[in-house]
Amino acid sequence: MNIKLLRKVQAAIKQRPKQFQMSNWFSHWLDATRNNNYLHAGGCGTAACIAGWALHLSGKSRQVDTTARRYDTVDYIDMIAVAGDVLGLSGSEAGGPARNLFMVEYWPSEFRARWERVSTPVAQAKIAIARIDHFIKTKGEE
Repeated sequence: MNIKLLRKVQAAIKQRPKQFQMSNWFSHWLDATRNNNYLHAGGCGTAACIAGWALHLSGKSRQVDTTARRYDTVDYIDMIAVAGDVLGLSGSEAGGPARNLFMVEYWPSEFRARWERVSTPVAQAKIAIARIDHFIKTKGEE
């Protein structure tokens, strides 16, 4: 597990909470689905999820396709596998630890429940930071 890169992802999310969202890998728009509205993401106008930040910070990305709202990579489109690989998570191709980190529906119930109770990017960013801490602490088991 690439803990150094995970800590960089945490720092990016903490520094730019309005540029964090889990509904797209990488996007020029922050999806505020709870009120069916699209808000322009903070800072440079882009937002990313945990996997998107990992790819961006690792330098493994090639381009951003804003029309499809996906993060396009050098060799893959399967974001779980690619981002899992840059984070050194074994079994990334089948989901496993990468899926458990990148997909909210696979988070431990305590984090998933907290996530479902909030709607602002800042509150979601705080939960994601705590989720990453827990992921590191449990060595990717949870």
